[in-house]
Amino acid sequence: MSITSAQSYEMRIARTADKIGDPPEPYWQTVERLLADRGGDYVARLLAYALRDLDKAQGKA
Repeated sequence: MSITSAQSYEMRIARTADKIGDPPEPYWQTVERLLADRGGDYVARLLAYALRDLDKAQGKA
């Protein structure tokens, strides 16, 4: 996983935070269920894989 792309994504969100809406409710429900069932480490691992795949899709990995 490229840390720089994760950081650039975070900075982009920070710059446009007022333009980014909350995710639709089903996404929140999924995250809440995963946190309850599997814990924070599991959700963090899923996020790491998602960021890795994002890097691959952007040709940075």
